[in-house]
Amino acid sequence: MNVMSLFKSIPVLFCVVANGCVSVERNHADRAITPVDVNLSPEKFNGQRISVEGYLTLRRESHVIFQSKDLVMELKAKIDGGHDFEIGDYSEFCVTVLVSQGFKVSNKMRDGMNAVVTGVFRDNYLDGSTIDIGACPTKGALEILYVREKMDP
Repeated sequence: MNVMSLFKSIPVLFCVVANGCVSVERNHADRAITPVDVNLSPEKFNGQRISVEGYLTLRRESHVIFQSKDLVMELKAKIDGGHDFEIGDYSEFCVTVLVSQGFKVSNKMRDGMNAVVTGVFRDNYLDGSTIDIGACPTKGALEILYVREKMDP
C-alpha cells in the first residue's frame, strides 16, 4: 500500500469511528421508550431527558402517560364498575407527567391522545413530602418539555 492510498482511507476510517462514537453518546430522548421501560429502572433515567410514548391524559385528577389506551379503558371500567382491584397492579404501566410553569399547552395537545412526551425525568417526585392525587402510584415523574402526537401504525 502506498502513502497516497493510506491518506485516502483515513477520512473513511475517521467517519466510521466518529459515527460509532456519536451513536454511543445519544441520549434517551432520541428514541421513545415506554412507561414499563422507565419503571423497570427509574434511577437509570433520573435527571435525564427522555421521550416516553403512550396514551396521555391531562386532567386535574389524572396527569399521566399510560402504556396504552386499552389499559386506561380497562382501569376505567374497573373503577366505574366498582370492581375490587389493586391500583398498584397498574403502576408499572404509568408515568406521571408534570406541566412546568413555562410550558405552553398547544391546541394540538389534548387529553386522551397517543403521544410521545419528552421531558426531564425525576425518580423521586413522590418522595413522601408531596401529595399528588393525579399522579401514578410510583415515585417518578416526567416534567414536560414538549409533546407530539403519535400516529397509530
